[in-house]
Amino acid sequence: MAGKKKSPKASSKKPVNAKNVVTDSDKIDDVKAQDLATPKVDKAEKSKQTKDVAKASKASSKKSDKSKSEKDKGEKTAGKKVRNFFKDFRGEVKKVTWNSKEDTIKSTAVVLLVVLIVGIGIWIVDFGLTSLRESLYTLSKSNPQEARMFISMMLSGLM
Repeated sequence: MAGKKKSPKASSKKPVNAKNVVTDSDKIDDVKAQDLATPKVDKAEKSKQTKDVAKASKASSKKSDKSKSEKDKGEKTAGKKVRNFFKDFRGEVKKVTWNSKEDTIKSTAVVLLVVLIVGIGIWIVDFGLTSLRESLYTLSKSNPQEARMFISMMLSGLM
């Protein structure tokens, strides 16, 4: 019984559930087909050819990679920069502590009050200087001597 051969059907069974299962016999058939398709070449010649092909492919891939990377670099970096900017912006906005509505209204009221007070102060100074200029003008028309004396007294008091 030990000398009995198994039937060809039993040895060539493949698993039912497995997909694309490659058996040893399939591999051997592929190798034989490759051997028949390729011409016989010396080992030294074959290794030289493979080295030449490898060098050529490396050179062409470097050239194409450089040109592709230079073209894509500008596009990718610009797009990445914009995307990163908005991502960072969103993160920073989330970190901000926003005031409540009541605090915002109070702050706005304080700002408006300060603007009103400063505006009134500027208006008072402007009104005073304008009235002083007009009074000096009218004084100089009626009595130029007195106007000069008044101006010199004002200037000596400032200095």
